[in-house]
Amino acid sequence: MRITYQIEDGYAGASRPRYIEVNDQDLEECETMAEKEELITDMVLQDFEEKVYPVWDKSQLKTTTL
Repeated sequence: MRITYQIEDGYAGASRPRYIEVNDQDLEECETMAEKEELITDMVLQDFEEKVYPVWDKSQLKTTTL
């Protein structure tokens, strides 16, 4: 599954949409919707921290429910 996310960080170019791939098998192993949301959130945070901005204010993260 392809996940699109965007972080509004106030810097030019850094807030453009970004994409990650979530393994469907990993999602199938989750027993509840809350576990799926947690898995996706963790993957988005990891991707953002590694690729965009290693030090940031997590209060800027806006999430939506699936």
